[in-house]
Amino acid sequence: MDLSLRDSKIFSVTAVITAYNNAQYIGRAIESVLNQTYKPEKIIVINDGSTDNTEEAIALFKHNILYIHQKNCGASGARNCGILKATSTWIAFLDGDDEWLPDHLERSRCLIKENPHLHWTTGNFITCLAKDNRSSVKKSISSVHQHLGQKAYFDDYFSACVNDFWGHTNTMIVQKETLIEAGLFKVGQLIANDLDMWFRIAYLYPSIGYNPTPTAIYYLDIDDSISKKYKQSDHKQVLIANHLALAKKQNRLAAFEPCASKMLKRWIRSMLFDKHKSAEIKILLKAFSNLYTWYYKLSIKCLLIHPPTTGKACHGISAIIRKLNLRREVVKKHSS
Repeated sequence: MDLSLRDSKIFSVTAVITAYNNAQYIGRAIESVLNQTYKPEKIIVINDGSTDNTEEAIALFKHNILYIHQKNCGASGARNCGILKATSTWIAFLDGDDEWLPDHLERSRCLIKENPHLHWTTGNFITCLAKDNRSSVKKSISSVHQHLGQKAYFDDYFSACVNDFWGHTNTMIVQKETLIEAGLFKVGQLIANDLDMWFRIAYLYPSIGYNPTPTAIYYLDIDDSISKKYKQSDHKQVLIANHLALAKKQNRLAAFEPCASKMLKRWIRSMLFDKHKSAEIKILLKAFSNLYTWYYKLSIKCLLIHPPTTGKACHGISAIIRKLNLRREVVKKHSS
């Protein structure tokens, strides 16, 4: 059999692009898929009930894509629609306001070909604040190699997350059968619907491929996005509680707990910027008390003695760090 034909059967991939009010950006996303050095079998674009001119913007590419318009049901429902319409063995995801770099699929294809035991792969990416003309690589390539060693994959997604190698939806490529086996994306999951999916896959297949070289760009300064709306602490609490129960059921609790602790601390750190979030922080501290050290709990409780002062201090320190360019990673500014 011709090598190229044999390889295409091993790695056939569908690009699933989800869009919600992305008229200004969807063309960029689609073009980034069309410009891939390794072409996908199909490009499926799901318009999740947009109310702007997203449909007109997508129409410019109607001869190159499978276009689906549906009533608004959120990122999970849109992604599930694309997964079920795909006929390929692998699914690659892209949000309609972000983009792939030209070698995203090619690098992923090579990684999967060299590590055929993998059911999924992700990788490094670039974070970008386009309005400020600032961008940076999420993880330094040297740092990735240091943690990966001689391998092209992490043995356990949860331990990778503890070391801040979460990957990103835009760099996730997953076997279609694995997505279905894990239960697809949870419709109605209003926060971290992507992480909820990745965690459920990790219970079944811990090892995950990781591309050290960035292959996608994630834009941080786009607010009206299909997957960037909800931040309420009650949603966070339900997410963590559900997965602690699932992890226990799958005999993966010891692996998941450090990951859960890492997530909670990231959320709490972000909430400290907002003086109105102190009650929500206290809820998360109490609900998952066993996931924090006594020193951490004491530190946060001290910071919550006077939330307005803590919030101003956080904003002030963040501003100094930005001004002196001390932060390697580009992050979205916290609103007051």
